[in-house]
Amino acid sequence: MPYLANETAGEKAQVWITFFILCNNYVPISLYVSMELAKLGQKMLMESDLHMYHKETDTPMVARTSNLNEELGQIHYIFSDKTGTLTRNEMEFRKCYVANTSYGFGTTEIGRAAAARRKAEPDKTLTPAEAQAAMEIKEAEARADPQTAQFFRDKACSFDDVRIRDRIEQGHPDRPILVDFLKCLAVSHTVVPEGDKNDIDKLLYQAESPDEGALVTAAKVLGYMFCGKTATCHIVNFYGEEQEFEILNINKFNSTRKRMSVVTRQPDGSIELLCKGADNVMLERLVDDKVGNATLADMLIEYSNEGLRTLVIAKKVISEEEWAAWDQTHKAAATAMSGRDEALMAAAEEIEQDMVPLGITAIEDKLQEGVPKTISNLALANIKLWVLTGDKMETAENIGFACNLLTESMNRSYLDGETPEAVTKQLAEASSAMAQRSKKSSGADVEALLVDGKALLSIMAALDGGDSSPKAAKLMADFIALSSKCKAVIACRVSPDQKRQIVTMMRNHSGQKPPPMTLAIGDGALSLSLSLPPQSPLPRLHSFVRIVQKNCTHLRTLCTRTQTQQTQQTYTARLGIWHMSFLASRRSGSEQGIGSVGVDVGEGTRTH
Repeated sequence: MPYLANETAGEKAQVWITFFILCNNYVPISLYVSMELAKLGQKMLMESDLHMYHKETDTPMVARTSNLNEELGQIHYIFSDKTGTLTRNEMEFRKCYVANTSYGFGTTEIGRAAAARRKAEPDKTLTPAEAQAAMEIKEAEARADPQTAQFFRDKACSFDDVRIRDRIEQGHPDRPILVDFLKCLAVSHTVVPEGDKNDIDKLLYQAESPDEGALVTAAKVLGYMFCGKTATCHIVNFYGEEQEFEILNINKFNSTRKRMSVVTRQPDGSIELLCKGADNVMLERLVDDKVGNATLADMLIEYSNEGLRTLVIAKKVISEEEWAAWDQTHKAAATAMSGRDEALMAAAEEIEQDMVPLGITAIEDKLQEGVPKTISNLALANIKLWVLTGDKMETAENIGFACNLLTESMNRSYLDGETPEAVTKQLAEASSAMAQRSKKSSGADVEALLVDGKALLSIMAALDGGDSSPKAAKLMADFIALSSKCKAVIACRVSPDQKRQIVTMMRNHSGQKPPPMTLAIGDGALSLSLSLPPQSPLPRLHSFVRIVQKNCTHLRTLCTRTQTQQTQQTYTARLGIWHMSFLASRRSGSEQGIGSVGVDVGEGTRTH
């Protein structure tokens, strides 16, 4: 510089030092601006990535914040929804069990994977009755044809077992219970029909959940078509005969009850309660029939091994006097100024007892393409996977195998105790067995844990101002210690609030300093429920990845806090490993960096 030409070296150095002292406030600002521009550039690269563009719905990946790249590089836990995330959220009625007979043929991709894992078993000697049933199934499967099996044909449903239609039309001894079973599917719901009821192809069902829509569709194709409703009645078409069922009361579904029911006045004037719900709440409310209920439980396990979503269907005949007395209780609960939800649940609990089982429904929700590979790629980054699901343990375990969350090389431990004492004992046994295996083998991350929702009630009793005793705190600490040693953890039969509690537990009570970064993958409702603790605006999660389904465009405005929007679970590996440098963030041989990923496998009660 000319004005420094005649200055000595010391004077030049002094001028430069003075310059930096005077301008030191500008340097951090320029660095901050540069960093933000770099983040914005990477955000634009992510949004323009054709590998994360869903052509069918014309939906690109959308990043809601420019901080996404640096946050995802530090993620320890990921919580993802199953329905619509790991699966397609396209429910199809596949099988049902009515009057000691299973209807429906074939199996699912999850069932095929489960069958391949099972070792060959010796042939079982069949009784004459079992041999006769096997022969009937074989003959029926040979005649399988959707066109013949379905009374009201629906191309969206592939159910092809002709036996139900044959037995109804031919007056089979099982006809009454088959009719009651289909009647419950056609009447006990909150579906709204749209279109022309006289034109089957134009009649559409708008349901609160895909499961409910699939069940109403199943009733339709099997001859019990729900074709309209008024303010007080459901109108159905049973084999060409129109019937009206007066809806006297509705006990709605929620995540605590896990069932819904309606009290109806039949066309002949009698009153019946029609109910459907999860097996863990329905079986204990059925009439005392140990043999019949045990058979139901066995069939539920068989369907669960195929990865099918099951519901138990039941009914109860109510006298006019009994209904009139209960109706007063229900009306008082419905008009209560405070504690209305609790009062309605108590009223429903009073009437939903001693029900007669009608059967089981089994619905398939197929895995999305590429999910197993995506889970495997994330696991290569030393990621521990958590699964939170409303499904029963058998279903969740088989889905875990089908999507490569679980492998045969993993040692699986189970926690399904219903009391703190039972859970404490199981935890001690699992920890001891895990310690013994670790001494014999130098391999790492070969453990998997499956825990039931009832066991979690005991484990997380100390959260949210609950049990403050040292015993409860130790139980939770022991569970955290055990789960931190597992490569995969599946929590079954969990409610949405339990999912939030698990996030809280693993973030705030894991003993890690600073607390681990968390990420949710799922629909907007899941991300929002996991991120927001009760009565608090403070977030539980650091980042969200929302999967946008074909029919969930309303969630675009619902979940404005979502940081990433995608249309496929399979894009997660691309986002995480390619854009966010998951692998580069991992510190090999260290517990820092990418540590755990949780995957939530949801209850399937939401409409995406």
